[in-house]
Amino acid sequence: MYILYMFDSPIIWGLPLLIQIISYFKILKKMGKDPRFCIIPVLGEMQMSKDLFKRMASFWRPTIVTIAMIITTQIIGDDNEYGIILKLVALIVYGIFLIRLYWRLGKQFGKGVIFRLGMILLPFIFLPVLGFGKKSVYLGKRQFKPEKEHSVAVRRLKKAGFVAISAVELAALVVVCFFITLIVHPLRPVAQYMMNDTIKQLASVTDSDEIVGRDVTIGADYQTAVDEQRTRDYFFPDHSSDKKVVVMEYIIGSDLEDGRGFASINISQMKDSTAMGDGLDFVIQAGGSKRWFTKGISDNSVGRYVLSGGMLETAELLDDSTCMADPENLTDFIKWTAANYPADRYMLVLWDHGGGFARGYGYDDLNKRSGDHSLMTASEIIGAIRDAGTKFDVIGFDACLMQNVEYANALEPYADYYLASEETEPGSGWFYTTGFGKLAADPT
Repeated sequence: MYILYMFDSPIIWGLPLLIQIISYFKILKKMGKDPRFCIIPVLGEMQMSKDLFKRMASFWRPTIVTIAMIITTQIIGDDNEYGIILKLVALIVYGIFLIRLYWRLGKQFGKGVIFRLGMILLPFIFLPVLGFGKKSVYLGKRQFKPEKEHSVAVRRLKKAGFVAISAVELAALVVVCFFITLIVHPLRPVAQYMMNDTIKQLASVTDSDEIVGRDVTIGADYQTAVDEQRTRDYFFPDHSSDKKVVVMEYIIGSDLEDGRGFASINISQMKDSTAMGDGLDFVIQAGGSKRWFTKGISDNSVGRYVLSGGMLETAELLDDSTCMADPENLTDFIKWTAANYPADRYMLVLWDHGGGFARGYGYDDLNKRSGDHSLMTASEIIGAIRDAGTKFDVIGFDACLMQNVEYANALEPYADYYLASEETEPGSGWFYTTGFGKLAADPT
């Protein structure tokens, strides 16, 4: 029955829960307990445990572990591997307790082995039979074998040992839950501290005036390559008179922002880069995360923002239900930016998780996409950029696994350069300050 409670839909778990509550009411009444405890099944099970177990630790231990796991799952979310594992552990721990409870409960009602197995395997059928059946008579509190007599010193030692073991178990549980929470979804002050620490460390990164050209990277074969095959250098537009560059940054925050503020780290770097000159603005659409750590961007929101001169301003707030993983919203963002922020040259950067040509890009953690796809597929990404009708200097994915020849080939008509990673990226993604800072100082 408890497996059903793991589902989100009340249709699935509502009826079994109602059956359990009604059955517990009759069972507790037959046991001489206050039947009102049935309203919260765990409290009903606590009352049963007083008669069926020698020590209440048999109830409290699995209950505390289960509650701790469930609370941790609620904090970190149940749509990641840690949340799934914790849910499974909670189910197993409390499930083992219920197996013991139902076995003993059936025995104290005089039921045989077959009936007790039925209570364990099909509780929503056998619990009502136990509660409403006229032949189900409670035999009274379970009788336990008397403990051996020990000296006062031995009893105290045993009690101290029991307390020590319980304390160690509790401490281990707290530590495990704390560190899982710290890794996946730290509390806001902790996440803010870690984010600020990362920003401080990255602030010490300095740029370099060294230019590594193709003659260096190709070496002795450079002149041969130039002579034998014309490169795309011949086809690039002349930017020598450009005054303004606009970078369209499409940020789906997902668990990267919600957990550790990784998007906000990059937004901070973008702000710093725009403070290095007047030639660069970032126009951002940000959403897809339950928490935001950038001042000016609200939690559970979707909006458009402009970074210019080291400042962030809100340009437009969108409906909070906007799914960032829907391709039409990417198209709309590109069209809106081109119409409202004219520039000599545009760049497009898509920020979030990437799954290569097979899986696509962008997981909205705030408004999960409906239908068969949770991410934007390759064809949808390409179609969204095509439909926007803007030619870019650079199309880049600040995301993992997106440097595929298929993407590069398909996006060739819409950009001069394609910039992405063929491997996984760190959560904090690109380092925006120095490279884009040079562009802000000199848009040519």
